[in-house]
Amino acid sequence: MNITKLNIGKKPIMNPSQEDCRLFLNAVVSEYDSCGYDSFKAAFKKAKERDVLKNCTQENMLGSGSNCEGVYAFTNPKLKKWVIKKLNISFNDKNRALKQLPDVFAPQNLGQEIARIGDRYTILKRVFGIPLSFQDWAKRKPDYVDITISRKEVEKFIKDLNFIKDLPEESFIKYAEMLKTIDKNGYKADSFNPNNYLLDYKNKRINIIDSYKYEPDMGRNTVYDMFCPLVDYHNYVKYMKGMNEQEKKDFIKNTRIVFEKCVSAAKKVGISTSEKTFTEFIDEAGHRLNTSYLDKFMMMKKIAGIGDCNMSFIKKIVTKIRLKIFHVI
Repeated sequence: MNITKLNIGKKPIMNPSQEDCRLFLNAVVSEYDSCGYDSFKAAFKKAKERDVLKNCTQENMLGSGSNCEGVYAFTNPKLKKWVIKKLNISFNDKNRALKQLPDVFAPQNLGQEIARIGDRYTILKRVFGIPLSFQDWAKRKPDYVDITISRKEVEKFIKDLNFIKDLPEESFIKYAEMLKTIDKNGYKADSFNPNNYLLDYKNKRINIIDSYKYEPDMGRNTVYDMFCPLVDYHNYVKYMKGMNEQEKKDFIKNTRIVFEKCVSAAKKVGISTSEKTFTEFIDEAGHRLNTSYLDKFMMMKKIAGIGDCNMSFIKKIVTKIRLKIFHVI
């Protein structure tokens, strides 16, 4: 398609160059991205926030993770479209200079950072929704922590999975498109922690809120980065221990339905369905982080009866695990 005219400013540009088109697109993005840096800077000025640290309280905490002390909501309503993330590394807290950061997914809102305040705080676009799993997942998840999932937490998880399996195809397509956007920009969704995925009951959406730049050899996003967080595969068995027999049957049935819907949406959007890519990635991450991601995935898969049923492939993976355990490879 040849663009012959751009309406920028008072005078249209005829036969615009690529640079003219780029500037035009940036202007459009800036105008319609109500959560972008320019919008935040203007709102921040109006809010007259003198001390961002006052927002970082237990009452304002929305969540925490392995790389931060917490993510907090701003108390000032003028800043309700953003959250502040306090990194868990030691920097000078007194620095309050506001600095713009690249908005990698603009104009979309995937919970990405848009600014930094000083050395320790980053500003993220806020995504509304309910975390998929139990509170403080990153702290309660490790294999060496013998956690107990309460009945209330089990009931919430059952309710959330029922909501997910009843979502229309359109919701799964939008969900897959989010992952596609993340993928094509060279990022990987942080699908290890299910609380990086939020359920929006009102708008019937599943939102992704955390991703990171991936190395070329780390493996791209796959359908399993869509599906696995939705069932918290790392704690799948632990959740089932708190269910009665009928709940277990329904839970497994719903797991299969959700998996099929994820696969269907992934294929339509063009996301990889390679189980091998995903298992090799979590196997490597598990050894690096001393966490049995692959074992938990295989256990969930066996119970639910989903995914690649090529037993020779599974045996190869299991053999690889055992060889690594005994330091043979």
